[in-house]
Amino acid sequence: GHPLTAFADPGSNTYAFDCSGTLVTPTGPMPLTLPFPITVIATGMTPGAPYTAYPNHATVSATGDVVVSFSGVFAANLVAAANLTTGTLGGSFKVDATKSSSPDATVTLPTSDPTPWTSGKQLLGMVWTDVEYGAPGSGVTVITVPSGPFVPGDVGAFVAGPSPSTFPALAPVVGYVSPTQVIIGAVPSAAGTGNGGMAADTNFVFPGLALGSFVTDGVDGEVMDLKAIPTSAALTLTVPLLGATAFSGCVNSALLPPGSFDNSLPFASAALVGVEPTPNAGSLNVGTSSIGNPVVLTATSNAPVPAVPGAVLSTATYFKINTVPAVGTLYNGVTPVVAGDIIAASSANTLALTFNAGATASGQTITFSVDDGADLATATTALNTPGRTTATVNIAVGTPPVQQPISQLINPGTLNLSCSAPSAPVLTVCEILELPEITLNGVQQTTTAPMNTIYVSDNRGDPTANWTLSTYMVANGAFNSNAGCATAVDFCNQEGVGGNSTPDASLTQNHIPAANLSIGSVACTAYAGNSNPAPATVNAAGGNYGSPSISLCSTTAPDGGGSFAVNGTFSLVIPSSTAAGTFVGVVEYLVV
Repeated sequence: GHPLTAFADPGSNTYAFDCSGTLVTPTGPMPLTLPFPITVIATGMTPGAPYTAYPNHATVSATGDVVVSFSGVFAANLVAAANLTTGTLGGSFKVDATKSSSPDATVTLPTSDPTPWTSGKQLLGMVWTDVEYGAPGSGVTVITVPSGPFVPGDVGAFVAGPSPSTFPALAPVVGYVSPTQVIIGAVPSAAGTGNGGMAADTNFVFPGLALGSFVTDGVDGEVMDLKAIPTSAALTLTVPLLGATAFSGCVNSALLPPGSFDNSLPFASAALVGVEPTPNAGSLNVGTSSIGNPVVLTATSNAPVPAVPGAVLSTATYFKINTVPAVGTLYNGVTPVVAGDIIAASSANTLALTFNAGATASGQTITFSVDDGADLATATTALNTPGRTTATVNIAVGTPPVQQPISQLINPGTLNLSCSAPSAPVLTVCEILELPEITLNGVQQTTTAPMNTIYVSDNRGDPTANWTLSTYMVANGAFNSNAGCATAVDFCNQEGVGGNSTPDASLTQNHIPAANLSIGSVACTAYAGNSNPAPATVNAAGGNYGSPSISLCSTTAPDGGGSFAVNGTFSLVIPSSTAAGTFVGVVEYLVV
């Protein structure tokens, strides 16, 4: 671990996009591609005050503003061409939130309410003359407007003249002379007069947007940088007379000169920290010369103080054995443990060892420390740093213990299939399942009913054995009182009604094909008291009985032992041409 460090003051990331749109003018559509620098400004971090530090594994959220810069050159030309000095800009943006150059979250910022633009000025009766110095073509242009709209704050704004004209293009104001006169830093091809326009770059602010959440899951000592990177934008400019112009297809800028925007600096950064777990003291009583005594070293997870919402508790992943018992041997599995060993935890916050005691009564100790490092190298560096917290386990070695061996003989049983639960005697003929009765109505009908639960009990006690349960239809036999149905492997009418009181088994109308019966929604689950999982293969969809057999479920060694319950749903499709009566079919289950 290392000291908690607060995130740096939130800053900003700026990216430039070229956005394309078509301006609808009185003289026709005008395709445009304009540069839009888009800045994401982080205005807050959550958790915020009074939490001045964010530990490793904490969730941190950022909020901020999106600022879109609208070109003063374009605005000045709008003013000059059509006296459009006001308008609004609306937009929606997608921002990828990243940490330490790794994508972590993506948020789509909602469309903001349009932001007003009011920075334009019309320059009526503008007169421009050049003031040259040095070589021809070098100098500045003096602009005079009798109505006097200029103020000192106009320095930096752009001026556009009538088109076509001799007025210089992309002309910024470089000096204020008086309310009627300013200087621009460009030389015209000739002096001239006409109506012009002036406007500065305007920042449209879309405030209070969620920039996403980050998880501080770096490694100890890493400085994690947070960035909010706009990856797409859609803007809509609305001005009087011309209406709304949609700018879309925004791509990384090629129009702005290099260095005019920043896409590398984070808006926040922090050194990551882990709050270390605490090793727990303990005690153990063993007898002299006893072997294989369990020794469990434990640690307690810790959270930062003060508590930080979203923080994940630290967990001991490695244990360092600082000292071992002077008499007796400590083992990690079959390997003796020596002082200085660093061992991976058996499970979170736990290391399971064993101790073989010496031949004489004594008091022994184990001291250890812990770390939550992600790998052995990281943990070794931390655990070998002086000043780590240690804990002691005291072992009292007393008189020899008295041991009582206990044995239990378990005899194998058989593989059983039964209609009754495992606690009852095996039942190989299930209670008759009566499907819902129907009345013939001229159309095909389907009846359904849940099957009687079947129980598979593998009592062979052989973890290497598997079993498979299948089902199929067999001949009616003694289950059907109609002698003509005895060999029918389908549903056969045993007792007719009305004019079909003595069913003739040779007629197809007194049979329902086996394929019309299906089983579905098959479930095979471990019965109460069985610690094995459900069978590895379950044919939940089942199938129809027109096939030789339907596989329901099967196990994979070593998980086939114990009892399992099998359930499903029968469906029988009854043709409209079927004779009236009571039909009987026999389904058989087999486990092998």
